[in-house]
Parts: sequence; structure tokens; C-alpha cells
Amino acid sequence: MHNILKPYLAKLEKDIAQDKETKPLNLIVLTDGVPSDDVESVLLSAAKKLDKLDAAPYQIGVQFFQVGNEEGAKEALEELDDHLGDEVDGGVRDIVDTVTWTGGRSSSDGGIGLTGDGILKAVLGAVVKRLDRRPASGEIRRTRRS
Repeated sequence: MHNILKPYLAKLEKDIAQDKETKPLNLIVLTDGVPSDDVESVLLSAAKKLDKLDAAPYQIGVQFFQVGNEEGAKEALEELDDHLGDEVDGGVRDIVDTVTWTGGRSSSDGGIGLTGDGILKAVLGAVVKRLDRRPASGEIRRTRRS
């Protein structure tokens, strides 16, 4: 993720200084396990940089699409989604969204089914906030912790 975001943010900073537009970036990350590297600091750094540059709210979105039911992964991704900027005074912009797909066609099949709405949330939830707030494919919406 660092190898994608660092050069993109450098280009964005240069383009803003030259009053040029930069095409928004939407990263879709398919994962089945707990992150093995420090994803949080990379995302936090990117969100801080976007805030510093006063970039458009949709400039960068990172969508984690969890395939499977690994609880440790789900909890880690939900933490990134809901609490990325909690350690920063004043917080940072929300650039992360997560969707989980556990297989099956519906919750009655023992899984969260994948629907058109779920795919739309998976693809655009990190950049379109009304989709970010919508539960995906029968998923029970998490409540935000204070």
C-alpha cells in the first residue's frame, strides 16, 4: 500500500501546487487474513497528508473486501474503518471502508451473501459516504464505539 500511496500523494502535492487536477484513487484490497504489515500507519499518514493538502474528500479511498470469516481479520479491518484517526488530535478524514463476504447466498446459508448492493459498497464505499454507512449484503451494521 505504501508503494502505491507515497508516489500518488507526491504527484497530488505537485499537481495542487501547479493548480492541476489529479484523478482520484480508489484502492480495493481483497484479503482473507489479518494484516501482516503496518497498514494503519500508512493509511494514517495518507489521511493526514490529504488533510494538510485540503484535498477533495473523495481523493483517496481504500476499500478492504474481506473474503472469509477470520475474526481477527474482521476486527482489525473494522478498527481501520471506524477508528483510524482516534489517536490524532482533531482526527483525520475517513478514507477506509470494509466489507465482509463469508460465502453463501444469504445469512440463512450461514454466510453473508454477495449482492449487487454489496459489490457497489465494496467498490465505492470508501469514497461515497452514503454507501459507507449502508450495510452490505445482509451484513448487520456495526455500531461505532465511542
